[in-house]
Amino acid sequence: MKLLTALAAVAALAFAAPAPPKSVRVYVFDGGKLDGGDPSRFSLKREEMAVADMSIAAYLVVHPRGVLMWDSAALPDSELTSEGTMTRYRIVLPNGNERFVTTSKKLASQLAQTGYSPRDVNYLALSHYHYDHTGNAKMFSGATWLVRQAERDIMFPDKPNDLTRPAKYAQLKTSKTTIIKTDDYDVFGDGTVVLKWTPGHTPGHQVLFVKLRRPGRSSSPATSITIPRNGS
Repeated sequence: MKLLTALAAVAALAFAAPAPPKSVRVYVFDGGKLDGGDPSRFSLKREEMAVADMSIAAYLVVHPRGVLMWDSAALPDSELTSEGTMTRYRIVLPNGNERFVTTSKKLASQLAQTGYSPRDVNYLALSHYHYDHTGNAKMFSGATWLVRQAERDIMFPDKPNDLTRPAKYAQLKTSKTTIIKTDDYDVFGDGTVVLKWTPGHTPGHQVLFVKLRRPGRSSSPATSITIPRNGS
């Protein structure tokens, strides 16, 4: 019995999340790149763009009071068949249009490298509902979803929106949810991690504002960064 108890304790430690940090940390995850395609979709001309491809990223924000996942990349981990090898993947949208994502890294693998797992994430927030931000959203369906009502409504229509892959975030419909009713939403209550309403691209589009201490100098003034959307 003592041996079983000891083994259980070791297993619990192995799967335990890191201790809460003293100040906010941000981990940036590589979701690869999205082929730019036709720039007229963004009211641009090819000659106006130095680079047409767009980077895809997701972010883990670790606060002394909890953990927030911001966006979840484009390609679901279940569709990434050649981890470690840069590969171009085809995504088909509800209207039959194609998009192409080139990537080599699974989101879950990158998350594990930080010492965290999906079950350690307390909150999920998405910049908006398009496919290139919700690819692994269901991975975090156990977290509290922070969303504006207009955005949630448009994510679950009778007919899928053209720029969505509803199966990749369907579990959010029954997740614990906080409906944001203010322009600014202070996630942890101290002004360091704030969701800001920026409608236009979608009705409930938002950006993430994070205030960080300057690296390497714990007593120095804070640095503020705003994390906008990536991709489409």
